[in-house]
Amino acid sequence: MEEKNKAIFGCIVFLILILTIGIGGYYYTFKSDKHKTSDEHEMEVISENKKNQDKDFVYFDNERVISKTLGITYKDAVINLNNTQAEAITNEIKEENGKLYNDVKKISETENDTGNEILYNTDDIYSATIREYQYYNYENYMSLVISDSMYDCFNGIYDYTNVKSYMFDTKNNERVSNVDILNKKDKTLTEVKEKIRKKLEKDKINDENIMVDETIDNLNNADSYGLYIDDDGNLFIKYVVKSDNLNYNDSILID
Repeated sequence: MEEKNKAIFGCIVFLILILTIGIGGYYYTFKSDKHKTSDEHEMEVISENKKNQDKDFVYFDNERVISKTLGITYKDAVINLNNTQAEAITNEIKEENGKLYNDVKKISETENDTGNEILYNTDDIYSATIREYQYYNYENYMSLVISDSMYDCFNGIYDYTNVKSYMFDTKNNERVSNVDILNKKDKTLTEVKEKIRKKLEKDKINDENIMVDETIDNLNNADSYGLYIDDDGNLFIKYVVKSDNLNYNDSILID
């Protein structure tokens, strides 16, 4: 009987030992930080750089709808990274939106001394800037593109004025300059301008109003174009095309 009890006790100890080894091995293999993949570690590092863990790398706040019909809405783009450059740009965009909001004029509050007939009486808007955002996220690159166009009650949308972009490396938690991203793709702005020129000359065949030289010269203005990496990892440039008719925005694949 004593031998039987010893055997039973031994079996129990053996089973406990096997379970301990199994559970410990599982934890070590699948749960331990030492066995996380490089991608998992990278995602953790990127996530830690967020200022607000519950938000995307760009989110919008303080939305003020001026006209749904015309698509005039001012909202502050918040760059959700814990660094001084992101905070400074967020504040800059907020200040710009505050000015755009205050500059909106209403037909009912504005004297029409232009001598022109009001052709577009939409939501009482006399004049305003239309601001649009595009946001892209690819691996460790975040891109925000901002485009502005002008509207008034005489001409509708009569001009596309500004394009600019902000790009951040979310892994290294730092802003990426236009020069840096072009260097990464072994490109220069001069090469990009030449590519745009060829496209403009081709487009001019069907639209003689396109001003090729003026558009290229305008690319010396920092607010006339924006570089961005789209959701598929492609580098694009969005820019203002100068025209005798109506300036407009266009994009071209760089690489």
